[in-house]
This record gives sequence, structure tokens and C-alpha cells, in this order.
Amino acid sequence: MQEPTNNPDHQSDTKKPSSARRILSSQANGKKSKGPITPAGRLKCAKNPLTHGLLSETIVLPGESKRHFEQLLQSYVDEHRPITPTEVTLVYKMTVAIWRQMRSWSIHTLDISCGMARENPDLPAPFRAAGALRALAADTNILQTTSRYEAMFDRQFKSCLSELEARIARRGTTTGLDTLPAYVPSSTWATADDENEEETGQPDEKQEPEGK
Repeated sequence: MQEPTNNPDHQSDTKKPSSARRILSSQANGKKSKGPITPAGRLKCAKNPLTHGLLSETIVLPGESKRHFEQLLQSYVDEHRPITPTEVTLVYKMTVAIWRQMRSWSIHTLDISCGMARENPDLPAPFRAAGALRALAADTNILQTTSRYEAMFDRQFKSCLSELEARIARRGTTTGLDTLPAYVPSSTWATADDENEEETGQPDEKQEPEGK
């Protein structure tokens, strides 16, 4: 009876055929795959990461919540699962449009609240609100400007949503769901890493601490 060998080379040789078969089998199955078909599989792919930090820094004003913006963006990514650069850009534009519309709502509410504070405090809230709206309409064009902005952002959102849905319908809702979304720059401003790469022609590499 032949004794088992502990020779690493021998063990490596005996494993190669099995490994090769697994590789060939995986390749064959991959060619047949049409993407995840189970709810769990689709949910997993829907959560493929996009980098939201730079976009929030570009769009979110001081005092606004970057976390809320990034949650809003992620919710649209989860819903639509963009893959191509164009699809990712459309999701970005949808998110920015609704964020700016929400900002317009907030400022409009603040304008009315400030006006109500100047009204007679003994009056019921509806009367103070009506007085504040009349004062805004008489003294400024803020109401017209706010309405125009809200309509513009609403058109932008609907236009992007319509184009995104059409593009996804053409490629199929399950095609490529196991592919990471394409990278799309989310800011026009250069970072320190970008500047270093432009100067050296090489990506920035972190220096190892001395003594290692």
C-alpha cells in the first residue's frame, strides 16, 4: 500500500485537474447566465456601491445634511440599478433635481414662517399665514421665482426619469445586474490625488511609515 505523500509539489499537481474543471464549469455557467432572477439576487446587485461623497460635497450647501442627500441618491440607485455611464449620470441628475426642489420648498416655508412671525400673534395661524403670503407677493417676486424653480426642477426630474426608464427597457432589466455600475465623476473640482497624478503621471501612493 502506497504511503500518502506530504510533498507539496505532488499535492499541487493532484489538485490542478479538479481546479481546471471548476474553472471551465464556471465559465460555461457564466455564459448561460442572464443575471440574477431571484429577489435576493436582484437586491444584492441593486446595492452595488457608487461613490456619493464627492457629489454631496458639490451639491449640498453648508447646514444641509450630506447624509440625507447620500441616502436619497442611494435610494434611486437601489431602485433603478444604473450600470452604464449615461444611466449613472441620469440618476445623479434626478437626485440633484429633487434635492434642489426640496431646498426650494424649505426656503419657501421659511419665508412664510418669518412673515407669520411679523403678524399679529393673537391671530390664528391660518390668518397669519395668509398675511405673510400677501406681504411676500406685494414686496418681492419670491413667490413667482419659487414657483418657476419648482417647475424647472420637476421637469428636469421627469425628463431624466423618462430617459432612464427607456434606456433600461432597451437593455433589459436583468442584463448586467452582476456588473458594478460604471464610474462617473461626481465633481468638476480636482482633489489632492488628482493634482498629484497630473504632476507625476502616476496615481498617488501612500508612503509606508519609516522602520517598516
